[in-house]
Amino acid sequence: MIISRLTHSPKLEIILEKKHVKQDNYLETHELKLILDFAAQKDFETYTMLRLLNFSGIRKGELRILTWSDINFEQKTLYIYGSYSYSKHNNGDKISTTKTAEDRRLYLDDKTLDVLKKWKLKQSNHLKMLGVPSKDDSNQLVFSNTVNKIVKDYYPNKIFNAVLDELKLRRIVIHRLRHTHATHLAEAGALFYGIQQRLGHASNKDTIFIQQRN
Repeated sequence: MIISRLTHSPKLEIILEKKHVKQDNYLETHELKLILDFAAQKDFETYTMLRLLNFSGIRKGELRILTWSDINFEQKTLYIYGSYSYSKHNNGDKISTTKTAEDRRLYLDDKTLDVLKKWKLKQSNHLKMLGVPSKDDSNQLVFSNTVNKIVKDYYPNKIFNAVLDELKLRRIVIHRLRHTHATHLAEAGALFYGIQQRLGHASNKDTIFIQQRN
């Protein structure tokens, strides 16, 4: 079990000073605020999903299989144990381990937890309106489709692009929210190793160059 710790690191500052950051790989703070404020007014599920992705740094595949039991509101943590990924390499089992084959527990900020609490209630009411029963916390997906099944792989990108288009912002894939999370942690002086653990990276290289990948 990996539990992320985020504290100040002079080493991280040195690394970042030597690297040239590509701005199309992440969102500036004002862009992120604009997107989240707009999403909050447009659709609460969209807002919750985008906020959770950005403020946790988890992967899209990890997000898709989250259940409410993975969120501990009292301890303020999010448990990541696997990812939704279908390929010939996993014998047809769509739920696989994370990329590093290690689970991890992430701390969440109070506002994100509050948003999740509100979404949990809204989701239950929405499913009830659709005539679809909710499940217990260990089986109820945090984000589900209209028949209470796992959302399609393209769905997070679809709703993200819809927001970007309405705001007339450049299109970026939703994975860039993960890059944005790492970038903002670095700017805040988070410990390099803490960022690596939080993102679930297997090597230092992945974390150092996350802002430079296309």
